Amino acid sequence: LSLCLFFCLYVCLFFCLSVCVSPQCHLLEKAGIINKTKVVDNGKKIRKNWSQSWTVLHGGILTFHKDPKSAPTGNASKSSQIVPEYTVELRGASVGWAAKDKSSKKNVLELKTRHGCEYLMQYDIENIVSDWHKVMQDTIRQLELDEDDEDDTASDKEDKDRKRSSTRSSSGSADSEQRRVRTKLRRFLQRRPTLQSVKEKGYIRDNVFGCHLDTLCHRENTTIPKFVEKCIRAVERRGLDVDGIYRVSGNLAVIQKLRHKADHEEQLDLEDGQWEEIHVITGALKLFLRELPEPLYPFSCFDKFIAAIRQCDTQHLHHTQRHVT
Repeated sequence: LSLCLFFCLYVCLFFCLSVCVSPQCHLLEKAGIINKTKVVDNGKKIRKNWSQSWTVLHGGILTFHKDPKSAPTGNASKSSQIVPEYTVELRGASVGWAAKDKSSKKNVLELKTRHGCEYLMQYDIENIVSDWHKVMQDTIRQLELDEDDEDDTASDKEDKDRKRSSTRSSSGSADSEQRRVRTKLRRFLQRRPTLQSVKEKGYIRDNVFGCHLDTLCHRENTTIPKFVEKCIRAVERRGLDVDGIYRVSGNLAVIQKLRHKADHEEQLDLEDGQWEEIHVITGALKLFLRELPEPLYPFSCFDKFIAAIRQCDTQHLHHTQRHVT
C-alpha cells in the first residue's frame, strides 16, 4: 500500500511542478513499471541483469528507480522508498525493437544513448511496451527539433554579431567567421546519419564471418547462409573423392583471402581458379562455423541436447546387456 501511495505522490508531484512552476516546462510524458537491464556501458559490454523498475520519462530524461524489494534485509526505513538508480538522457539517443539475439524475452526495446550506453526494456504486455516505444520516439524527435531551432537561433545571432563586428575591426570579423564555421560544422556533425540507417540503405555491408546465424539469414532472406550453401555445393561437386576432406588443413593465407571476399562481395564464385584447392574451401567453412557467436546447436537447447545423449546412452546400455544375456 505504501508503495502504491508513493507512486501516486510521485506522479502528482511531477505534474504539479510541470504545470505550476513554469508554463514552458515539459509535462510528464510517461511513467510506469518496466523490466530493464543495462547491456553496454560507455561502449563496453556488461552482463545482463534484469530487474523491475519504476520508470519515469520527464523533460527528455528517462529515470530508472530501484525496486524497494531489492533493499538489504533489516533496512526497514528504506525498504518502502523508491530511490533513483540512474538516468538516461534521450537527446541524441535512438530506440527500436531489439533483435532476437539480444534477448530471448518477448516485447524487448533497445535504447542506445549518444554516450555509448545501451539498455534493454521489456514487459510481457505488448501494448505497454509499444506505448513506451512511441512516447520515447516522439520525445527524441522533439528534442532534435528543439536542438535544430536553438542552433538556427544561435547561428542567426552569430551572423548579426559578425556583421556588426566587421564594421569595427578586421580581427573581430575573423573571430566571427571562425565561430560561424564551427557552428555550421557542429550542426553538420549532429545531423549525420546513424550507423544503423547507413546499413539499412546498403552503404555499409555487415560481415558474414562472426555474424549471428539468425541475423545473417534474416539479412539474406534465407534459411541457410549463402556462403555455407556455396561451400557445400563446391565440395559435393569436386571434393568427395579427395583424401582427408575436412581434416587436411588448407593454405591459411588463401583461406583468409576467401574470408575477405565473402565479407565484402555478394557475388562470390567458388569455381574461380584461385579457390581450386578443396581444402581451402573446407577450411573456410570450418572457420565460419568456429567464429559463430552461438554454436549451431544453440545454448538454449544445450540441456535438452545433453538429456537426449544420456537417454540414448542408457538405451544402448540396456540393449547391450540384453544382447549379452
